[in-house]
Formats: sequence, structure tokens, C-alpha cells
Amino acid sequence: MTAVIPYEQRLNADRRWALMEGSMHFENESSVFTSMLRIVKRLEELQVPYALIGAMAMFMHGYRRFTENVDILVSKEGAETCRESLIGSGYCSDAGAHLRDAETGVRIKLFLHAAFETQLIDGIRCLTLSKLVGLKLERGQFPGRLRDLGDVQELILTLRLPESFAERLTPSVRESYLELRRPLLPHLQD
Repeated sequence: MTAVIPYEQRLNADRRWALMEGSMHFENESSVFTSMLRIVKRLEELQVPYALIGAMAMFMHGYRRFTENVDILVSKEGAETCRESLIGSGYCSDAGAHLRDAETGVRIKLFLHAAFETQLIDGIRCLTLSKLVGLKLERGQFPGRLRDLGDVQELILTLRLPESFAERLTPSVRESYLELRRPLLPHLQD
């Protein structure tokens, strides 16, 4: 079997190709989009409940930014099914419980969660916006995760999320949401 070249390694090795991939990403035609559609199809065939999270879920909800991987929530049983059924069948094992698309080299990060709320967007099960924002706010409290807080601010600006959106969040992150939203008020009143 040929070694899979990691997608992020290919991006770093060839700036021209990376620019082309970035452009294609915003046209829903990049390797990341291809890998997302492929893994979603396989999860549905295997009847594994899932929720798209991370940058691709934000993309589906309306905030567009480039990413190098696909993040998915699955149950412990779902992760086991993925590893048993997918490795060697279009996917290879990657760090920890993660997979890598053997054709594109894109990392598929599997995160374990017992239960999650989803909504169907363009045929893909995405974490609901309130749960996605809540997850980003929780993760943003850890060192090295400031991008998650920036993502929340971009979601607020792009989707023009109101102050009342805080009521849809878990109590533990409501104040964080409001604090991130306050400095954006002048931009939200345009």
C-alpha cells in the first residue's frame, strides 16, 4: 500500500497548490470538501450517528474559513465501528482515534461524545449552531485555543447573532458569549 501524504504536508510543500486548494475550498471543491462528503456518506452507510463540528460545521452554518481537516463527533461505539470498517477501506489510521482519507490525505478527527444535537444542512448532519458556539466557547478557555474564541466572534459578526442568542447556550458559557459580543456592537448596528 502506498504511503498517504498528509494534506497539511502537501499544503506546506507547494504554496501554489495550497493557494489553488484555498480557492477551491470556497467553491466547495477542495480536498477537504471531498473528504467531508466521502466520510459523511460512509458514516450514513454504516448507520453511525455523527455531527459535523469545527470549521466545516461553521462553513455549513454560514461562516466561511479555510481548514485542513474534518472534525466529527461520534459515540464511542461509532468510533469503534469507523475504525473496524473504514481502516483499509479508503482510510488509514492517524494519531489517536483519528483517520486519514487515503485518497486526499485529509485528516478526519473523530471526537467522542455520548449525545449531540444536530441539524441537517445540505444533507449533512451538523452540530446545531447553539451547541457549536457553546463548544467553541468551552474549548476557547484552554491554552492555545484562542482561535475558537475568534471563531465565535466571526460567527457573531457574520450571522449577526443577537444578545438573546446567549439564552440558547448552556449557563456556563453565556457570559463568555456576551463578553465576546460587546466589543462588536458598533459593527452589528450597521
